[in-house]
Amino acid sequence: MSLFKYDSRTYRFIDRFSQILLLNILWIITCLPIITIFPSTYAMFGVVRQWTLKNEINIFSAFWTYFKENFKQCILLGFVWTITGSILLMNLNLTFQMPHTFLKIVATSVLVLMIFLFIITSTYLFPVLVQYKAKWYSIIRNSFLFSVGQASITLVNILIVVISFIIISYMPISFFFIGGLSSYSIYYLCNKSFSRLQKIKKDKTPDEKILYS
Repeated sequence: MSLFKYDSRTYRFIDRFSQILLLNILWIITCLPIITIFPSTYAMFGVVRQWTLKNEINIFSAFWTYFKENFKQCILLGFVWTITGSILLMNLNLTFQMPHTFLKIVATSVLVLMIFLFIITSTYLFPVLVQYKAKWYSIIRNSFLFSVGQASITLVNILIVVISFIIISYMPISFFFIGGLSSYSIYYLCNKSFSRLQKIKKDKTPDEKILYS
């Protein structure tokens, strides 16, 4: 009996890992045009969400459905988020070139804080995007609120991303599965935040209508 359980668990592990590998390859292929990185990542998190909900799906059809369903909003959100991040980094670089004065210290401190908030908001961006239907600015606003309100989960998410980059740097072949594994882990954690919100609002109007209008 114990051997059977072991074999069953091993099979489930291998099956899930092969699915993550396939999902990661789909994500890499659809990211190649560069401009489609956000729709591709949205599709990856959409598939991961179905796994978290324990829904049996066809990875190819589910990925393609998610990729198409929110394509325009993802492109817009990607444009806004990329421009915002670029502006923050350029301004930080400019402050480093300033003379060493009190103004430089203040400007650098403010920009570092803004970049930190940008990073923690990013960890919730795609989980919120696949969880709720909302305008792009509401997605950003609520990603920020979740990231601040669920600080412990946010820090773990950041740790997952950092560890993923470290693994890729030492083992480049992991690039073919680390994205899917990271997204699975991040959404699993973020879903705990969503579940807590649903419990708080269970006797009221659904969350999407209250917070995401």
